[in-house]
This record gives sequence, C-alpha cells and structure tokens, in this order.
Amino acid sequence: MEATHRPAFAEAADVSITACPRGGHLLTWTTRGVERLWRSPISECGSGEAIRGGVPVLFPQFGTFGALTKHGFARTADWRRVDPRLDPRLDPQGVRRAALAFELDDTEATREVWPHPFHARLDISASPEDLEMVLTIANRGHDLARLTTGLHTYLAVADPEAFITGLGGCHAWDGVSTSAPRFSTRLPERIPALARQDLVVHGAEAPVVLHDAVLGEVSVSASGFPNRVVWNPGPDNGLPDVVPGDEAHFVCIEPAAVIPIILPGGGVWEGRQRLSLR
Repeated sequence: MEATHRPAFAEAADVSITACPRGGHLLTWTTRGVERLWRSPISECGSGEAIRGGVPVLFPQFGTFGALTKHGFARTADWRRVDPRLDPRLDPQGVRRAALAFELDDTEATREVWPHPFHARLDISASPEDLEMVLTIANRGHDLARLTTGLHTYLAVADPEAFITGLGGCHAWDGVSTSAPRFSTRLPERIPALARQDLVVHGAEAPVVLHDAVLGEVSVSASGFPNRVVWNPGPDNGLPDVVPGDEAHFVCIEPAAVIPIILPGGGVWEGRQRLSLR
C-alpha cells in the first residue's frame, strides 16, 4: 500500500485536485488558480488525526447519529488509491476531467466496532466548472447493516457577507440552540454563511447555493443523501485545528444521511454530490 502521508494529485486544463489516501480525503479543488475548498493550515495529511477541511468522508456514522465514535472510522482509515472510472465527458478545452478514486474494505479492526463486511469506493471528478463525488457502499455480508453517512464539504468563503439560499421553508434540527434532534426549526430564505450554526435539514430538494461576492456562487446538489447540513463553528469555538479567525473563511454545506440507511446483505447504496460554479 502506498504511503498514506503522500497526497494523490490529478489535473486537467485549468483544474487540479489533491486527495489524501488516509481517509480517502479530498484536500483541494483548484479552478483557474482559485482554491474552492478550505483546509486548516495546521491539519496535515497522514498525521494520524482526522484532517480539518476539504471533504472528509463520514462513514459508517455521521456525527453522533449512532453508537460509534463521532463521524465513524472512514475518515482516519487507510484507503487505497485505484484507477478512476474515466468520465467520458470532456471539458470545453477538449481535455479529460481531473479524476481520482479510492477504495476501502473492512478489517478485523473495523468489524470490532461495526460488525459488517463492506466495500466502499469514492470517485472524484473535476472540471473548472464543477466537482463530482460519488460514494458507493456495498454490504458484503448477509445481515442487515445500518449506517449514517455524509460528505463533510468545507467551502472556501472570502466575502464576510456571504449567504446561503435554497433551504427556505425546510425544517431543520438546530444543534446550536437545542440538543434534541427534532426537525422543528423552519428555515428562512436567506441564511448567513458565517453565523455560528449547526443545521441538519430535512426535505431539501433544490440545490443549495452559497453566494459569495468575491468568489462567486457555488451550487451544491446531491442524490442518495436525504439531508443537508450547514455548519460553521463561529468564533471562540475552541477547536484546536482551527486557527482563531479562520472560521470566517469557510462554511460547510454537506449532503448527509442522518436517519439510518438500512442496507440488506449484498445491497449497494450510492450517494452523489455535485458542486457547480456560477
């Protein structure tokens, strides 16, 4: 297995991506010289700790929605790099999209905490206009497997007045104002991106759009994930891997499944995320 501290790199015309095999973790998405994802400058690939920023893969548990360690084991597991499934589409310059892929299988250690044989695959494909991620989970056992999951996407923010649309009228569990996981908060049409918040949203069908007057708009759409999460820790958050003030440089808009997915023996689940630049 290749060293998990060595990031994988792929590029095409005007776009590049890097990812860490530890966690199958997308670190950067750079379009025309502009970085679209945020990552903590003090969080390193392969350090043994979860990386803060980029797009962590949360599996087989999202957050504390289950009995396992917060966010599950996939984000600190050693994935193996594999050949990407070549995207037949070409970018406007006639060059193939930048693509990376990783796989993860169960081990004795994973079965001690989540007793299911499984195969996970993450495909990442990018152009200067969009980023696509496909997470596939196969239950290789005979018993039902319960899982929660998500792609914990940290979007870069440069505009202090940035805001989010696309969730107006949806119901959400507000993890900042209440500890009870009930979808009781009805969201407004416009949400400040940099407010301290932890919103788990139910019923979001339209794309969620981050409006940033400096970096432009990013539209987040997904399939297979029934929930969306909007998170920013706010100032004075006490997070050791977030430099004070850096909470003003990102917001997480995440496709998630917080209500357990029931995967039968031999079953396969697939979740997709697409980020589009406007």
